[in-house]
Amino acid sequence: MDTIANTIRFKARVTSTANQLQIEYVAQNIGGLPVYLVDMAVVVDPKGIATVESARPRVEFVSPDTALVSSKLFPLPPGTLTAAPLSAYTNRLPPGEMKQGVILLALPLRDYRAPRSARTREVACKNVQFVLGVVPENQLLQADEQQISGTPAWRLSAAAWTLQQEVTFAASLQPPIPLTIAD
Repeated sequence: MDTIANTIRFKARVTSTANQLQIEYVAQNIGGLPVYLVDMAVVVDPKGIATVESARPRVEFVSPDTALVSSKLFPLPPGTLTAAPLSAYTNRLPPGEMKQGVILLALPLRDYRAPRSARTREVACKNVQFVLGVVPENQLLQADEQQISGTPAWRLSAAAWTLQQEVTFAASLQPPIPLTIAD
């Protein structure tokens, strides 16, 4: 199996303002098979209408001064039961094609482990690491195209969790950005 480095050319740019962190990225499939990018979210509104949006990445503080922003498949917590087979929605990137994406996050960032009701504190992060999950085409993977509110979305089977690889981009920011963590 090819490594993702032989399949995806990945570039990103990280910038910030007083109120927002922006991550612009470009992924190009330079391999011979399609890949699936874990960079979308299917959101259902109160009326039951589903739409496709940019991913809602998980933010994590990595000591001493790094904000880890991840748009990938995460393992389910132990003991989690699902009513339907596990699946994920992704963007398909055929060989030779390129996809541009933008992630906008309000500042201060908030570590996913910092509950809203707990005591928190703010730390300054001068480094940002962006991780994008990439699932290569594989005979073990079932990938079904669906249209969600007119947007194509590829629903991947549970095999995606074991097949997923990651591409990473690291950047330094000046001034540092604020991130809220549990105290």
